[in-house]
Amino acid sequence: MTTFVDHVTLVSALWFNTVEGITTSVPIIALAAVTPAANKLPYFSSAGAAATTTMTAFARTLLDDSDAATMRTTLGVTAFTLEAKLAAIAALAGAADTVAYFTGASTASLATFTATGRSIVASVNAAAALAAIAGAPLASPTFTGTVTLPTTVLVNNAITGIKSIGFNGEVDDGNSGAAKTISFLTGQYHRVAMTLNCTFTFTAPAGPGVQHIKMTQDATGGRVMTLPASVKWASGADTILSTGANARDLLILKWDGFDYTANLMKNIA
Repeated sequence: MTTFVDHVTLVSALWFNTVEGITTSVPIIALAAVTPAANKLPYFSSAGAAATTTMTAFARTLLDDSDAATMRTTLGVTAFTLEAKLAAIAALAGAADTVAYFTGASTASLATFTATGRSIVASVNAAAALAAIAGAPLASPTFTGTVTLPTTVLVNNAITGIKSIGFNGEVDDGNSGAAKTISFLTGQYHRVAMTLNCTFTFTAPAGPGVQHIKMTQDATGGRVMTLPASVKWASGADTILSTGANARDLLILKWDGFDYTANLMKNIA
């Protein structure tokens, strides 16, 4: 025999005319217990109790939307920024040792992320980052340009504090032939073998300086040199070389930016 706890439950059970009706009628009893009011929506606050919450006209316009896109239109949002960002990342073709980064508000790209880079990012402090960098091999630096010092570095265009300057050798210009160009841009000291009577052309150095040309006669000897008009002599031209076979002479030229002041040291033993 079933015992009914109160008259409401008894009436509900009689209404459904089954014992199971006592259990299934509990939600209806809970809803029946709330007080209806305008713009209120009933809801279950527990398995056997109900309450009401405010249901505004705006909320009703959202509930009747057929899909999320329509709901976004109701909300006045044409596109979710988060969705655009996620779509930008999703569009990337992932690859090993790369990291995604944003190139704009809703665009993304991939950058190389090496093991060294990851070790630097994982560093807990500056010392650890420096240690990670020190562990990576450094390429040997190369220099192929031209260094131009500002004139303010120099005082009266003088270089001071240098005891001596050494060179690793003379520029070998080979055989003279009948014509030879000597470029003082390639070095300060030159040598040439006089194999014929030769007309010389000089390419001036980058700045004022003293240039040397060692001239050695071949086994025949008696070769003659003809110098550019820019070569000037302190006390008359002295362009006659030593004539002996294998004789050596040294032509010293002081370039001042306009002319060469020449001196010829002959027949060096």
